[in-house]
Amino acid sequence: MTRLTWSVGVASLLLAAPSFAGTTVKHKAGTDAQINDRIEHRLARSASLRDDHITVHVKNRVATLSGYVDSSAEKRHAEQLARAAGARRVDDDLAVSTRGTSGKFDRAKDDAGKATDAAKDGVRKTGEVIDDGWITSKVKTQFIGEDLLKHSDINVDTANHVVTLNGTVPSQAARAKAVEIARSTDGVHRVVDRLVIGTHK
Repeated sequence: MTRLTWSVGVASLLLAAPSFAGTTVKHKAGTDAQINDRIEHRLARSASLRDDHITVHVKNRVATLSGYVDSSAEKRHAEQLARAAGARRVDDDLAVSTRGTSGKFDRAKDDAGKATDAAKDGVRKTGEVIDDGWITSKVKTQFIGEDLLKHSDINVDTANHVVTLNGTVPSQAARAKAVEIARSTDGVHRVVDRLVIGTHK
C-alpha cells in the first residue's frame, strides 16, 4: 500500500512538471527599452563587470555591447547576462583591455585614471562636489561647443553617476562623440546610449 501511494505521488509530480517547467521558461522579452534596462541592471549588479566601461544599445531585441572589459571571461559573462535579460541576439563589440593584450585600451584606462585623480584633487581644492546635477550640467555644456553635435537634440539624465543619453543625432560620428564626451566627464561611472540617428525637427 505504501509503495502504491509513493508511485502515484511521483506520477502526479511528473505529470505536473511539464506545465510548471513551461511556465518557468516562458519569458516576456518586453520592449527594447525594457530589455536595455534589464541588461544594464544585471551588468551593474555583477561584481566582475560593474567597474568596466560597457555601453548597451538594444534595437529589435538585438543587444549591442561596446566598450571594454578586463578579460575574455568577462566578455562571455556580459553576453550571457544580455541573453538572460531577453535579448534574442547579442552583438559583442567589447574589447579586452588586459595588459599586454590590448595596449591602446590599457593606455586609455591609465590616462583616464590619472585624469580622474587630477580632477578629484581639483574638486577638493575648489570645494566643488561632483554630484548628478553637476555631471548633467557639465555634459550639456560640453555638447554646446562641439561641431559634430550641431543639429542634435540630446537629453541628458544622470542617476548615481550613470549618464543616460536620449534623443537624436545627425550621424554615427556625432553619436560616438556624444558618448565619448559624457564618458570622459569627471564623476561619470557609466554611459547609457539611447541615441538614435535622425533629423531633429
